[in-house]
Amino acid sequence: MLPITDFLSCTDPLDEFDSLSYHQTQHAKTYVTGLAAASSKTVTGIAREVLPAGSDRALNKFITEYNWDEDKLNHERLEELQNHGETRWSKDGYIVIDDSVLQRTGKELPGAGSFYDHSEGKPVWGQNLVYAFYTDHKTSYPLAFRQYEKADDDEEDVEATKYELAQEIITELEEEIGVPGVVSVTSGHLGGTSRSNH
Repeated sequence: MLPITDFLSCTDPLDEFDSLSYHQTQHAKTYVTGLAAASSKTVTGIAREVLPAGSDRALNKFITEYNWDEDKLNHERLEELQNHGETRWSKDGYIVIDDSVLQRTGKELPGAGSFYDHSEGKPVWGQNLVYAFYTDHKTSYPLAFRQYEKADDDEEDVEATKYELAQEIITELEEEIGVPGVVSVTSGHLGGTSRSNH
């Protein structure tokens, strides 16, 4: 594959975000460009194919070690989406709250454990995310997520339940992000899927 010599235009809004420094912005633009256009989606593959990347070490450090506010970055992303008709929230849109198990092999991954996977019909090793997803007749995109972690048997502190994580997301969407809507509950993997009809 030919090398990618410049960032994709879809990364331009990152230049206006306050949540990232100049160098962090360059790494973020590299990563997004690589995920969209590189043949290899690994950090090494992206650094090899996206020429502005510099080195895979710098890109990996950005993802794993840099101190940046991911919530602020996500809020800025959602604000940017409201500037475009095709991604702006619609009165006919829905916000779906659900959870999903991402199968993994690493035993040391944060929050990794044995979780029941509804699509597999059995417990699998992975990470469990509770998330909010916006959808309407013209677009769909993620809004926010929380990682669900099981408490160890020897831990006294009880980890947040999936319902509590879902409530955190709903509060964030209503109070911090300003997503309009009323939430109701229907059946789903959480024992309920929260929806907001605008």
